Amino acid sequence: EQDLMQADLPLTVPEYVLLRLAVPLILAMIGLVIWRSIYPIPFAIVIGYLIPLFWVRRRRIQRNYAFNDQLAETLALLAASMRGGFSLLQSVAQVAKDAPEPTKRELQRVGQEVQLGLSLTQALDNLSKRMESEDLDLVVTAIKIHARVGGNLTTILDTISNTIRERARLRRDVRVITSMQRISSYVIGMLPIGLALI
Repeated sequence: EQDLMQADLPLTVPEYVLLRLAVPLILAMIGLVIWRSIYPIPFAIVIGYLIPLFWVRRRRIQRNYAFNDQLAETLALLAASMRGGFSLLQSVAQVAKDAPEPTKRELQRVGQEVQLGLSLTQALDNLSKRMESEDLDLVVTAIKIHARVGGNLTTILDTISNTIRERARLRRDVRVITSMQRISSYVIGMLPIGLALI
């Protein structure tokens, strides 16, 4: 259920389990029809069993990347909204209206959870569990500390937003600098497999 929620798939757990059972069976039937032999069936079943797992995992990773890319801008908008006189919860609702996906959906969930009776910190904790982001954990921790001891939350959010931007820039620089070495490692890693296939 947690994986489906993180991947933002409109499937219930029983539907996903049925999908995990149906895909291997369908691939096994297709393999039987095409090759008219039982030998490809085990491979088809294994591949069919893994396809839904990789699909959900890929969706989760893509959503997390998209959310993390949008987080610095989201924090800047939250801080600007709070400077305009809105509370944190009102700012979250305001930013959710104009934010791109997946930030929009996640902030709307936070608002819905608060309307259903959770505190804002609990709703943000749930958001942090769904998105698995270190930067978001930092934001949620800062908001919790602010709720206990007070202070200027807009300045804190601006500082965290700048920190996230700098970290993203450093990550990009590191990826550019190490790109040749990474490609070399992929080629060297694939050489034994290529030679074995040849």
